[in-house]
Amino acid sequence: MRHVVTCLLAAACAAALAACQSTLTTSSTNAPPGPDKVTAVSPFVASYKGTPFKEPQVIPGRLMFAYFDNGPEGVAHHNYETKNEGSGALNNGPAEKDHFRQNDGLSTSYTKGAFDHWKKDGKNVPLDVYYVGWTFKGQWINYTVDVKTAGTYTMTVMITANNAPGGAISLDVDGVDKTGVLKIPSTGYDHNWEQLDNLAEITLPAGRHVLTFHVVDQGRMNLGHIDFALKQ
Repeated sequence: MRHVVTCLLAAACAAALAACQSTLTTSSTNAPPGPDKVTAVSPFVASYKGTPFKEPQVIPGRLMFAYFDNGPEGVAHHNYETKNEGSGALNNGPAEKDHFRQNDGLSTSYTKGAFDHWKKDGKNVPLDVYYVGWTFKGQWINYTVDVKTAGTYTMTVMITANNAPGGAISLDVDGVDKTGVLKIPSTGYDHNWEQLDNLAEITLPAGRHVLTFHVVDQGRMNLGHIDFALKQ
């Protein structure tokens, strides 16, 4: 009898242990990522040495061109010039905006009431908004983004193009071209801004990615922002 009881107790203990292990495994599998867990990213992102300007820009939402990634030439951007033609040069006042990203590798400036207008009606664009300027053919700039929802997005771009035939741009996602060449019409002046609604569509996976903006042709474009809206 004692042998039978011992066997029954042993079986009950084994069953309880198995149930406990199953619960622990299920809980571990379903648990949200903790601080020591890393969300899977593409090989391009995993090997990328640039870092976000402050934090990844969020999509859907507005990507500001002046908030390009931190990093040296050939990593976060490609630029033939080392001098910032805007911050600290053209803009040499005491205000913080006059020295915004002065030593970060690209030429940056901000919109001003005396110069920056919408081409369509001549009214001022929003003032004191940072932008990237003095662009050239072959230039590229990286942006780390956090895509909250996978899907197809429309792109609306705020831009100027002071070149007779107009310019051309494109956008990569994790090193792969996702838009093809996008033609930009000439705005006739460096500070005549256009808002190009629904310039293109782009399909983005969820998660952390690196967008690379290319100046494909002409240059002499000032770059304000891209609005990414999830297509309904």
